[in-house]
Amino acid sequence: MNIKLYDIGRADCVLLSDHNRNLLIDCGVKKDDISNSMDINNDLSYSENHLLITHYHDDHIRGLDHIYGDVFDKIYISRFPLCLFNVVSKDALKKFIKLYAYTPSKTKMNIYLKNILKLFKKLSKVVKKQGTIQLLNKGDRFSHVDKFTVLHPDLSCESLVPEELLSLADTYIKIMEQAMDKTAVKKINQLANEYSKTVNGLELNEEVNEFQLNEVLSKELIRSLDKVLYNIKQVKKGIMEYQDFDSINKAFGKYMNNNSLVIHNENILFTGDVTRSVIASLHTKEEFHESYKVIKIPFHGSNGHYSMNLPYADFLLSCSDSIIWDINEDSQYLNLLLKSMTVFSNGDVFHNGHIFHKFYDGQIKINL
Repeated sequence: MNIKLYDIGRADCVLLSDHNRNLLIDCGVKKDDISNSMDINNDLSYSENHLLITHYHDDHIRGLDHIYGDVFDKIYISRFPLCLFNVVSKDALKKFIKLYAYTPSKTKMNIYLKNILKLFKKLSKVVKKQGTIQLLNKGDRFSHVDKFTVLHPDLSCESLVPEELLSLADTYIKIMEQAMDKTAVKKINQLANEYSKTVNGLELNEEVNEFQLNEVLSKELIRSLDKVLYNIKQVKKGIMEYQDFDSINKAFGKYMNNNSLVIHNENILFTGDVTRSVIASLHTKEEFHESYKVIKIPFHGSNGHYSMNLPYADFLLSCSDSIIWDINEDSQYLNLLLKSMTVFSNGDVFHNGHIFHKFYDGQIKINL
């Protein structure tokens, strides 16, 4: 198996390949430099391609806008967007639309909400006409390039969105609706109802947790979504002042990272952007193997996401440049780093306490 990291800075995009099969795990590119998307597109030519998206932050999905055509035979995503597919609750989708309308533009939460709402649009452009989208949950297995098992998240329909987050969302929406012009509130409610009805047309094959975006439905969804986003943008022009939303912003951001897909097999562990609490929980439940050949460490290797509970690995993959790491005797990762060879997406390698700059060409060959 070949493992390829793309030099895209602090963003995730890793390609696993074996013969003519590719599994692309996330598809981030640099915010102001999409030149690497050419490399990604070239690598996806003339192969059977599958895509796994761990979660929907920009640094994990921005590159989807630069994929040339419908190249993926299958796409794997978390069950989290089920609330948007209307399988769980129309109210959940409406709340997401309202939150998007009421949160300040260009904030992390607002961008993330927009990414979720635009998910159908992004996926419909890159999945093949007969391709499928599979929703993954803890315990699910899939096989492409290699066999993988999902360790996290464990999302039942009933607990898809935690009560704490729903409560904060309800409070924030109520505050904003009281502060806003009633005509604007009515318009946003109308748009939320309209889009949820369109989404209701999606049919999920519950036996295999898969669905297809047929051409007619895709166009209808995209047309409805574009209308919703455009009209919300017009309504927001009239909102001069926003209430403080720090509490829900922090809770929402933590929830999104913590619901990244975590997958593994005997040799490889991918952790998305999960926090140390998730790593600790998986360790306590003895979900991990004692060691792996390769671990993609969480959140680009930032100290804030480091956990002593990460297993040993021969290779650690960090989707970042080594320069952003403060690798010194105080680094929380140092003990783990000294035991392994750490490979950065810009080609740097950290081994035996030393950084070797531009040491490799981005590809690692693993004999499994």
